Amino acid sequence: MSKTSITTVAMLEMTQEGREMTDEELKANPAVEQEWDIQWEIFRLLPTVKSVILS
Repeated sequence: MSKTSITTVAMLEMTQEGREMTDEELKANPAVEQEWDIQWEIFRLLPTVKSVILS
Protein backbone atom coordinates (compact mmCIF):
# COMPACT_ATOMS: atom_id res chain seq x y z
CA MET A 1 0.00 0.00 0.00
CA SER A 2 1.31 3.42 -0.86
CA LYS A 3 0.66 6.18 1.64
CA THR A 4 2.31 8.56 -0.81
CA SER A 5 -0.23 7.72 -3.50
CA ILE A 6 -3.21 8.16 -1.18
CA THR A 7 -1.78 11.43 0.15
CA THR A 8 -1.24 12.71 -3.39
CA VAL A 9 -4.85 12.00 -4.35
CA ALA A 10 -6.10 13.63 -1.13
CA MET A 11 -3.96 16.73 -1.71
CA LEU A 12 -5.19 17.00 -5.30
CA GLU A 13 -8.81 16.81 -4.16
CA MET A 14 -8.25 19.51 -1.52
CA THR A 15 -6.46 21.72 -4.05
CA GLN A 16 -9.32 21.36 -6.51
CA GLU A 17 -11.83 22.19 -3.75
CA GLY A 18 -9.71 25.15 -2.67
CA ARG A 19 -9.87 24.16 1.00
CA GLU A 20 -8.69 21.72 3.64
CA MET A 21 -10.90 18.68 4.07
CA THR A 22 -11.48 16.65 7.21
CA ASP A 23 -10.48 13.00 7.43
CA GLU A 24 -14.17 12.10 7.25
CA GLU A 25 -14.63 14.14 4.07
CA LEU A 26 -11.57 12.53 2.51
CA LYS A 27 -12.74 9.03 3.46
CA ALA A 28 -16.04 9.72 1.68
CA ASN A 29 -14.37 11.34 -1.35
CA PRO A 30 -14.88 9.18 -4.48
CA ALA A 31 -11.35 9.76 -5.82
CA VAL A 32 -9.76 8.77 -2.51
CA GLU A 33 -12.05 5.73 -2.24
CA GLN A 34 -11.11 4.71 -5.77
CA GLU A 35 -7.39 5.01 -4.98
CA TRP A 36 -7.84 2.76 -1.91
CA ASP A 37 -9.73 0.24 -4.08
CA ILE A 38 -6.94 0.22 -6.67
CA GLN A 39 -4.30 -0.19 -3.97
CA TRP A 40 -6.16 -3.13 -2.39
CA GLU A 41 -6.61 -4.79 -5.79
CA ILE A 42 -2.87 -4.58 -6.42
CA PHE A 43 -2.18 -5.93 -2.92
CA ARG A 44 -4.56 -8.87 -3.51
CA LEU A 45 -2.91 -9.69 -6.84
CA LEU A 46 0.65 -9.75 -5.51
CA PRO A 47 0.63 -13.42 -4.38
CA THR A 48 -0.68 -14.48 -7.80
CA VAL A 49 1.93 -12.45 -9.64
CA LYS A 50 4.67 -13.80 -7.38
CA SER A 51 3.65 -17.42 -8.00
CA VAL A 52 3.53 -16.87 -11.78
CA ILE A 53 6.97 -15.26 -11.79
CA LEU A 54 8.50 -18.02 -9.68
CA SER A 55 6.98 -20.89 -11.67
